[in-house]
Amino acid sequence: MKGGQLALLIWLLNGAVALGGLALGARTYQEKAEDLDATFSVASGTAKFKANRIDWASAAKTGSVDISAFGYRELSPRKRPPPPKKTEPKPVDPPKPEPEPTDDQLKAELEREINAKFKLMRLMYSTDPLYAKALCTAADAGNAAIYLRPNLHFPTEYKDAQDPKIKGLAAKDYLVKTIEKDHVLIEAPSIKRPAKRFTVALKFGDSVLAKPPDPKNFGKAGGSSGGAAIPPPPKETPPVEAQPVPTVETRPKESVYDEKTDSWIIGTDDYLGVNTDDFVKYARTVVDEKGQPIGIQINEDIPDDNVVIKRGGKKGDIIKSINGQAVTNMSDVRRVVRQQYDSGVSEFEVLFERDGVPQRKMFKVPQKKK
Repeated sequence: MKGGQLALLIWLLNGAVALGGLALGARTYQEKAEDLDATFSVASGTAKFKANRIDWASAAKTGSVDISAFGYRELSPRKRPPPPKKTEPKPVDPPKPEPEPTDDQLKAELEREINAKFKLMRLMYSTDPLYAKALCTAADAGNAAIYLRPNLHFPTEYKDAQDPKIKGLAAKDYLVKTIEKDHVLIEAPSIKRPAKRFTVALKFGDSVLAKPPDPKNFGKAGGSSGGAAIPPPPKETPPVEAQPVPTVETRPKESVYDEKTDSWIIGTDDYLGVNTDDFVKYARTVVDEKGQPIGIQINEDIPDDNVVIKRGGKKGDIIKSINGQAVTNMSDVRRVVRQQYDSGVSEFEVLFERDGVPQRKMFKVPQKKK
């Protein structure tokens, strides 16, 4: 056999081997594909394999499936989609600082706080600061009633209080400046800026206040007393002096207290030779939250040996009526007692208020001489 024929034969054999290898590879690939399809068809009853049968390439292009919702571990390497792109969060601008509040805003905020914590109930106005007082309730002390007076400093006033709630008021650095006709001026530190202090007004509630009374005009026609003018007391005509007639005094000289009836039988020592004008300096008119006079209060400086104290009165008592007739000043007291005593009345019922509690006392006087 010649050399050329031998070379051709070798090339033919190599071609046959190559074709046989290709055919075997194609057969092996087909068997693997059929085996994979059979495996999927067996497990196609589960949701897991149903999800994995998605054509991920087409889904990623069309956007019909949220690829990021599927875990990569559940996908075969050849069907695994590309990882989703991470979006960088947008930078958030820092919050703008609040503007610095003005002094007017700080003062208004403090005044709202003071009026929310304290409720003004009654004012006892006097031109003399020694006698001016205000009654109010403190929310931080369990709505306890407290008295305010000029120059009252909360830490000093309440640091030794027995009631723990009232003692808590000592933590407030408040100073009462003055008692005005319809409000109380209080100096206190700002809520947001404690280094700053302001003087604010503690006022009556939301009710419409009448014009505050002017004590100088009490008893004057047309004078202001928070609305209607107080009628003037009737003019007292001086008694005509008569020649003394020697008589024997039969009325009791000393006053006697009857515990069973809680009443006093007044003796002549209590009213003969006593000038009622001496009591004026120990009494002041009290007004309510609407500026209306409601009674007469006994001052704190009344002597303990005064006849009013001896006969059951106490400092701070507010006398409101005598035998059902309201009294707001000493002229009213003189008028009511004189008119009724002259008409033959010998018993007088006095209604008064002590520490906020209404009370009464009875006084019996000897019949007037005819």
